[in-house]
Amino acid sequence: MGQFQIASLHATEDIPDFTSTVYTYYGLDGEQAPLDTTEVIIHPSVTVIQAYAFRECQYPWCGLSRHMLSVNVNIPGAGYNVTRIEGCAFLGCHSLRSIRFFSLNLEIIGNHDFCFCKSLEGDVYLPSTVKRIDYCAFRSCESVRVFKAPESIKHIGYEVVYECDRLLTTFQYNEDDDGRILNNVEVNQWLIQRHANLPFHQACFSAVITPQ
Repeated sequence: MGQFQIASLHATEDIPDFTSTVYTYYGLDGEQAPLDTTEVIIHPSVTVIQAYAFRECQYPWCGLSRHMLSVNVNIPGAGYNVTRIEGCAFLGCHSLRSIRFFSLNLEIIGNHDFCFCKSLEGDVYLPSTVKRIDYCAFRSCESVRVFKAPESIKHIGYEVVYECDRLLTTFQYNEDDDGRILNNVEVNQWLIQRHANLPFHQACFSAVITPQ
């Protein structure tokens, strides 16, 4: 089974040749990985994952039939300087199965970054370095069970986990007759308080703990 991975690339290593499924990401303006990419190597010079970089990566796609890849997106601290993921970077990336954020520098997750990643499952723990999550960043990630934002976060946008129906929470977004959200503030407060005492929470969540 193929894997879609974001892995480390040390400066002493040669940049691999591009194939239809292996791609080296340089963080250039307008750069977008091919839709059939299954493995990504992030160049050590990258500080920003640009908007739309991995939008709609869904290899292989055939009508309504989808081969579910074992996806693992890692943004490690060692050797990386990634501070920001710009808006819509992984929008509609149907191949995406799991995320682990290990960067010690990551501060901003942009709007719609992981929106409609319907295969994303399990839990999402954001490192304590994250200061901002913009609107709809994880909207319609319908298989995510646990979502934890750092208590020190400065801003959580509108409808960040809207339509994430499998979240282990007693909170639901409440709408008025016109479909406007009435309790976004309460939901966001839950995101930074709920699950704080889960087993191994600090091991998963603290930025001072390395991936190893």
